[in-house]
Amino acid sequence: MQLCYGHRRTIQKLKATNRCFLCTNRGHVQKNCFRKEKYRCSKCRKKHHVSICKTPTNEQSATTPTNKIDTSSYNFVHLQTARIFITGSNGITKLTRCLLDGGSQSSFISSDLVDTLNLPVISTGPLDL
Repeated sequence: MQLCYGHRRTIQKLKATNRCFLCTNRGHVQKNCFRKEKYRCSKCRKKHHVSICKTPTNEQSATTPTNKIDTSSYNFVHLQTARIFITGSNGITKLTRCLLDGGSQSSFISSDLVDTLNLPVISTGPLDL
C-alpha cells in the first residue's frame, strides 16, 4: 500500500525532529519508547502513532447512525494539552503539562505546583474526576 502525501510528510517531520513513531515525543525512537508495551494505533491496533497509519479510513463509519457506534474498543481519550514553563514569584521555573479546555469556566492547578512556585491562590475547591 502506498502512503499518501500527508503520511509521508508526517513521517519525514517525525524523523527530522527526532521524534518517536509511537508516542511522537522527542529524544528517543520507537524501539526505546517507554509506552511500547501499552500504546497501539487506534485505527489498526499496530505499534505506531495513528498519524502515520497506512490503514485507509473506514468510509462506512461516516454513515453509521450515532446510536450504533461501538466505542468499547477504545480505552483512552485524546485531550488537548500543551507543555509550558511556569515561573513563580520566587523565580523558580517548572515545565508542566496543561490540559486545554476552551469551554471551561474554571482553571485548576495542583497544590504541589502552587507551593513549589509560591503562586497566589485566588480560590480553592474540590475537583471531582
